Amino acid sequence: MDLEKNLKKLRIITLIESAVILIAVIFVLFSGVLQTTGETLLTQSKSDNGRYTISIYEVGKPSIIRKNTVKAYYSDADHREGTAVFTAEVDNGMAVLTGSNYELKWEGDTAVLYLVGNKQTGTEYKINFDTVKNP
Repeated sequence: MDLEKNLKKLRIITLIESAVILIAVIFVLFSGVLQTTGETLLTQSKSDNGRYTISIYEVGKPSIIRKNTVKAYYSDADHREGTAVFTAEVDNGMAVLTGSNYELKWEGDTAVLYLVGNKQTGTEYKINFDTVKNP
């Protein structure tokens, strides 16, 4: 009798553990599958002298396990020297980025990108074509 009760308890515990593991696996799979990798343009700008241009995008959509990713494409205005890519993350909870989450200014040929999130204090990034392009 004791053996049957213990066996029944063990089956119930195993069933509960299996259900929890299955739910966790499904959550991980769907959070990756439903996450898009498309880029949404936030802003673009040219340096004061018109020599350089920068475009700032939000990549994908944020989730519980993923922060907002910001990607900047920086190049000379004619795209003759190529394009450099800068990437940063900002924690805005699960909300997409809006105009209140970023500010873009120029200091000569250097773009100054300020990012702030609902769950993160502001961070300033100085993006210069010479420092972000691939060697």
